[in-house]
Amino acid sequence: QYYMNELRKHITQTNKYEKVMFLGDSMGAAAALRFSELADYVLAFTPQIDIRNYEAITRVDFTAECRERFQNDLVNAVLEKSKATFEIHYGEGCDEDVRQIGCLTKSQEGEEGTEINNKIELVGHDYDDHVLSLLLRDLG
Repeated sequence: QYYMNELRKHITQTNKYEKVMFLGDSMGAAAALRFSELADYVLAFTPQIDIRNYEAITRVDFTAECRERFQNDLVNAVLEKSKATFEIHYGEGCDEDVRQIGCLTKSQEGEEGTEINNKIELVGHDYDDHVLSLLLRDLG
């Protein structure tokens, strides 16, 4: 809640933004999705949505309950709260990326799929690694 309040305060108090875009890769993409209710547009690359068993997180204060709440809040923000337009890129050959995207599609349809709703565009790429944004950068 702290970060949501701080972002909201910055965006609204500066009063100089006509439109707000959030951009992120991996956990940064997850943050962009999580706080999307404050944005008009979100561009996310390979978001980490389900972090319950994510080994890269070593903070002891980030409990299993906290990780579960993070995922639920993120999915709820994207599918229910946010009015933003989303473009979410992922590697179709990367099992973990596909599983992560499935967290959004399962929540909406009950099974994995590519259509969520008219505000979310899932963009699959023929790539088998999590570092998709680096590939896209190198491809120009």
